[in-house]
This record gives sequence, structure tokens and C-alpha cells, in this order.
Amino acid sequence: MDCQTGARAAESDGRTQLFERLAARDAARKAELLQKRRERQRQNGEMSNREITLPPLNFRPTASTTVVDSAPTNVNFMANTPANFLENLSRAKNDVLHRLSELGAADSRGDIQLPTPDKTKALDEILSQIEELQRWFSESSAHLKPFHIEQARLELDELKSKFQESREALFPKKKFAFGSKASKTNRKAPTVNTSHKSTVTTQKVTLEQHQHRIKLSEPPPKYSLSDLSDRPNLRLPARGEPEDALLGQSIYLSNLEHCVIYIEGVAGNLMAHGLRGCTVYAQPVASSILLQDCVDCHFVLACRQLRVHQTLNTRLDIFVASPPIIEDSMNLRLAPYPLGAAHSERFALALLTANLADISNHWCYVQDFSCPTLLPTEAAVNNLSSPDSAMVPNSPNWSLVPETEFIQVDIPRCPES
Repeated sequence: MDCQTGARAAESDGRTQLFERLAARDAARKAELLQKRRERQRQNGEMSNREITLPPLNFRPTASTTVVDSAPTNVNFMANTPANFLENLSRAKNDVLHRLSELGAADSRGDIQLPTPDKTKALDEILSQIEELQRWFSESSAHLKPFHIEQARLELDELKSKFQESREALFPKKKFAFGSKASKTNRKAPTVNTSHKSTVTTQKVTLEQHQHRIKLSEPPPKYSLSDLSDRPNLRLPARGEPEDALLGQSIYLSNLEHCVIYIEGVAGNLMAHGLRGCTVYAQPVASSILLQDCVDCHFVLACRQLRVHQTLNTRLDIFVASPPIIEDSMNLRLAPYPLGAAHSERFALALLTANLADISNHWCYVQDFSCPTLLPTEAAVNNLSSPDSAMVPNSPNWSLVPETEFIQVDIPRCPES
């Protein structure tokens, strides 16, 4: 009895320490937000003779090695002020369009065939630039006139449309399947509790918008899973391969239904598209993870950067080195990476391998690009230490999982088939 009491006390102390650390970080973040708010008020009230400076734009134009005979482009930005916002956005947009044009021209030359990994890398770099422009616009919108806000939205929508057209031109849609075939099983993947209802969203995102499922660009087949259903024990790398086989590699998951996927090594990056009712358990990913068009799924992930697009009714148990970015998504529920992993030697080694050790987990500091304001309200900051009531009022598209529903054990390994 004494041993059980001691174990319960130790577990309770561990939880208390966890939330004390979260509360300390939240308090520091709250102080920073209040300071920024006061500074903004001071600028608006006392600095009428001097133009406000907008949040920084980290736009670094670089020439991709896949663009043959291309020279680096230089964007000469004007002062980062509201008056110059549209001009600076236009210059950055023109640079991105130039890169897309050069990439398409290089790929279409008769004597040149760009490798798929090079095209994928170039598109990923361009996508990062577009998302940086979106972040800059979202954080600057509080200082912009309504006309400028509407014009910027149109410019960014056009840029995203051009990017999609270029991607489809570089990677024509093509059927492909995972190489190895295994017998089907009647076992079903664990289902995710989707009873939690989102409030009225700022974006009209519906299930009908997700019926048009676009396949991923054809990836290297070795580390991809595609067009599978009712598979409860999919594993990467394949059995017989060492776990370090994934180092520096890209993983592609596409059009999977009711599957459970175990990623049991440290990969370079991960893309998941068109998943339905799936569960994904992943060891740390060294770079970025992109989730797109996923519905009724459960992801257990660790990475440096997480981007979630057009995803519905999905739970995310995550460790992420930077604030997660979501867009055009609804009813996302977030929790920290399974608490049991903190005591796992395997997880600690994976974090070191992925260069994610000694980095704070930003799992609850979500940036929702579908909402006009990224900063959480003061009330939300106060409530972050209490997950049961912490739903950010200015973004109804996501909420925090209650503490009682946090996963307390380490992530499972793939069972032997």
C-alpha cells in the first residue's frame, strides 16, 4: 500500500512540475504580449510624427540548384512600414513568380530532365517563402487599412494559385502504389473521439471541400505509402531495414484509409496527404512536417516545424520546436507529445539525432492563418495552464485536449505481423 501511495505521489509530482514549467513559460509569454500591446498603444498615441514599423519579414530569396543557369535574385525592399506594405508584398510576390517560372522553364527544356527530389526541394523552398509572406501579412494586418488588407489577400490568393498550377505542371497526376503487398486484415485502426464540436469558424471549411482529393507529387517509392486501406501495422522503414535508414530521407503518406502507421526512425521530413481515419505514430523528424487534407485522424509527431492545411476533426499529440501553423482547418485538438516518452531512452536518443534536444515544446502556441489575428487574447494566456477551459477565443478552429486525456505512456512500436 505504501509503495502504491508513493508511486501515485511521484506521478502527481511529475504532473505538477510539468504544468509549473508550462505556467512559467506562459507567464513569460503573457508579459511579452502585454509589453507589445503597450508599445503598440504608445506608438499609436505618442509617435504620430513617426511611421510605425511592421513585424519583420524574413524573406531570403535564393536560387535553387535545380533552376539551370539561374542567378540569385535580389529583392530591394522599401522601409517596412504600413505605407510601403503593398509595394514590398508585390516585390516579394514577383520574386516568387520568377522562381516558379524559371523552375518550369528548366523542367520543360528538351535536353534536360530535372530529378524528382530536386523539383520537390525547390517547391518546398518556394512554399516556405509563400508561408512567410502569409505570416508577415497576418501579423501586420492590425496596422493596415481595410483596402490594403483586402488587396493583400487577393495578392496572396493569386500567388498560392500560381504555386498550385506550377506544382501540377511539374508533377502530372499519376497512379502509383506501394511496392510490397500484404494480405488484408479485418482489424480496424483505433478511432479518434470527434465528439468535440467546434464553434462557428471564421472560414467556411466543410467536408465537401475535402472530397476533391489531390494526390501527392509522385515521390521516391521506397519511403512512401499510398492507396491503402484497413492496414493496422504499416511500418517505415520496412522490416529488416535498420532504423537509421530514414536519416535525411523524405517520407510520403498519401490517400490512406483506416490505417495505423509506425515511423520507427528519425526521418528528414514528412508529408501526409489525403488520410482518412488513420493513426500515425512517428519518432522525431529532423525538419518539417506537412499535413494536408486529413480527416478524422490522430497524429503523434515530433519535429522542428509543423504545418497543417485543410484538415478536419483531427487530434495532434506533438512536440514542435516552433509554433504550429494551421490554415483552412477545423476542430483540431492539440496535446503534448506522450508524457511517457520523457522517460524513454529511445526518444531521448531520437531527439539528439534530430537536433531537437534541449528545445522547448511549443505544442499549444498555435498560429492560425485563417484568423485575422495570431496573438492569443489575454484571457486565453491566463487559461493556458488549465487545458480544460483553454480554447482560444480568437480561433475557434482548434482547442487543447484536457489534461485527463493526455497520453501518459510512450508511443508504441509496430506489432509483428
